[in-house]
Amino acid sequence: MKTRIICTTIAAMAVSSISASAQEGDRPNREVPPEVLAEFDTNKDGELTGDEREAARKARDSKRREAMLEKFDANKDGELDENERNAMREAMKARHAELLANYDADNDGKLSPAERKAAADAGERLPRVQGRRGDGERGQGGPGKGGRPGAKGGPGKGGRPGRGGN
Repeated sequence: MKTRIICTTIAAMAVSSISASAQEGDRPNREVPPEVLAEFDTNKDGELTGDEREAARKARDSKRREAMLEKFDANKDGELDENERNAMREAMKARHAELLANYDADNDGKLSPAERKAAADAGERLPRVQGRRGDGERGQGGPGKGGRPGAKGGPGKGGRPGRGGN
């Protein structure tokens, strides 16, 4: 009985923290770069609407995908196979280690907001900070592989193991 109460309490706390962080007011307003406004502010009001922001995000993601394919798609088939994805992961790990070696002042194995700012101020291009799933693992997809509708779950298939479609 105690275990059930403790688990229920933990689950309720997790749900409330997730829903609280998902509220609009918690998301910091970032200044939109002028070049993004010039290209995507179709109504020319100086701000991006939801649709304009979505168009900008899709364009950015497309450019990133093209850059990843250009760099890691050795056989030039427009998709990353397992070996190409592994090469991409290794390059990303090496880049992460380089950033930590140069900017992790407190040696805690991660970049704090202040350390990220120092790296950005030094001209480093930093990866976006992304949330992680509850198990602490990230997806195993890559450009051309992740999130395909109907894909069966598993590393590199756009889903988590055991969560297949169809």
